[in-house]
Amino acid sequence: MPRAESGPTALKMNQTEPAPGKWRRWVRTISPTCEDSARLLSAAQDRPLTGLERLGLRVHLRLCRWCRRYAQQLALLRQVLRSPDGESNLPAGELAAADRSRIKQALREAGR
Repeated sequence: MPRAESGPTALKMNQTEPAPGKWRRWVRTISPTCEDSARLLSAAQDRPLTGLERLGLRVHLRLCRWCRRYAQQLALLRQVLRSPDGESNLPAGELAAADRSRIKQALREAGR
């Protein structure tokens, strides 16, 4: 009588879960590239994403810390641009006071 195998071979024999190579291929097919993810993140600011775009972007953001960082930067930029008084809700100390006043002055002059 054959013995029941354990370990990685057992997964291949049972086929109850996808093998690691198949899983990676599946993730690659559903997950957009970093370049496509950046485009989708920007597009999401202007229009609602389709279900497939949202799913692919979520998968990619789970796997890619650089794109997660880019998404956070876009969200922060959107928050700052949408605030009525031009003030951001950043914690104190994120931007030096001198830099903050210099940027405000430049924005005032550009608005004239």
